[in-house]
Amino acid sequence: MKKTALIIGGTGGIGYAIAKLFDEHNIQTYVTYFKNQKTADEMKDSFKNCIPIKCDITKENNVKNTVDQILKNNSNIDIVVNTSTSSLKLKPFEQLTSQDFTEDINVSIMGAVNIYKHVTPVMKKNKSGLIINFLTETIVDKPPSRMSSYVTAKSGLLGLTKSLSVELKRFNVSTLAISPSFVETDLLKSFPTKFLEIMRERNPDKNFILPVDIAKVVLKIVNNPNKYETGKNYIFRNTRDVLRMVNDEKNCD
Repeated sequence: MKKTALIIGGTGGIGYAIAKLFDEHNIQTYVTYFKNQKTADEMKDSFKNCIPIKCDITKENNVKNTVDQILKNNSNIDIVVNTSTSSLKLKPFEQLTSQDFTEDINVSIMGAVNIYKHVTPVMKKNKSGLIINFLTETIVDKPPSRMSSYVTAKSGLLGLTKSLSVELKRFNVSTLAISPSFVETDLLKSFPTKFLEIMRERNPDKNFILPVDIAKVVLKIVNNPNKYETGKNYIFRNTRDVLRMVNDEKNCD
């Protein structure tokens, strides 16, 4: 039976790559977007199995309408991949405003809460489902400076991931997280060029992770979700980590 997937933030670099791979594997995919109308139109025209839906995930009514729209044509939402994130602030803690923190928390945490409030009842009823939240390697061990609001929000999403994994496990719904290091997306434009050069040099292959490789990890999990531990945060520090999982050489942290 054809699977139905919902990708939150589907017009971003990682979300787009996942939607493209899902389309190639005949997964009926709905992608949410907020501002990127141009990419949404391109996806609608180019992908056979992809339907973009404009949605502000920080507004629960928008999310409810989106889920209702999907369920008009599908009996279940089998997969949710949450790649949403707000723009990076990159300021010292004392220069971050309450609004900066609120924006990151609203997108990363409350946006996810709004989504899962309306998706998980469907998954529980059907006794099947897979939820993947995209976090960041920066929440592991020692976080970088000047990213307090981002790290705080993504850490909160990890807590939600773990909590959902406990509550949903008995309904055969898996909930896990993926935490990559730097990925070649537009989000990197927020960082100084010199900083990115230094970080690239630290990687074994002198490059950052490509969105298409991360998409392959997601497809790997989708094709065999029971193989991957619910509640776990899978960490990818470089491309080698990603390819190990794709090639079944070794599970990540």
